[in-house]
Amino acid sequence: MPTVQTYIAKKVTTKLNQNFGTSININRLGLNWKGEIDIKDVYIEDHHSDTLIYVKTLNTNLLSLKNLVEGDLHFGFIELNNAKFYIKTYKGEKSDNVSIFANKFNSNSPSSGNIFVLKANNIKFLDSDVKITNENLEQSEIFNLSFINIESEIFSIVGPNVNTAIKQLSLESQRGLDIKNLAGIFSYSLTSISLKQLKLKTDDSFINGAIIMAVSYTHLRAHET
Repeated sequence: MPTVQTYIAKKVTTKLNQNFGTSININRLGLNWKGEIDIKDVYIEDHHSDTLIYVKTLNTNLLSLKNLVEGDLHFGFIELNNAKFYIKTYKGEKSDNVSIFANKFNSNSPSSGNIFVLKANNIKFLDSDVKITNENLEQSEIFNLSFINIESEIFSIVGPNVNTAIKQLSLESQRGLDIKNLAGIFSYSLTSISLKQLKLKTDDSFINGAIIMAVSYTHLRAHET
């Protein structure tokens, strides 16, 4: 029933956008033949009304559609297909669009006083792309990653903080650094990014260690063993 699916999609995105000042759009949301929630064409704009995230299809097994409409984003699993992430620092700005977007979910910033919470037992990204650019640099393109496949568990977003245990990650880079397999404990906040218990395999090497980056001071500390 397309009319009902469109109504539910608008109900969910309207609640999120009103609570957090975001611009999130979903073309269609409904149930597939397996009883799973099937979401089509998720589009998230950044603060310049350009594409931050686009997901062609998102499948999940949330037990209650009513909970989703009410903003209860607790899932058993999430599977994203053909997702695209465009991380950009615009000319004359110091913060990238992801940091600015994440700050909207900071408990100190939402006008409603709500804290954004999304949790999943398992999450998969299939055939996805990430492009990272900085218009303040002479060579604006920093990374262009494609064919990204990720499987992780115990995934959570609480406010601007993201945590998950990556079981397996592979990707291809246009600069020639292809990752065959990566595993580790990933954490992101407005002040730091870390990847602990890192196990990284490329065509030429295998690395055990940890990466910790203090975002606010652009200070990088890397430990390899």
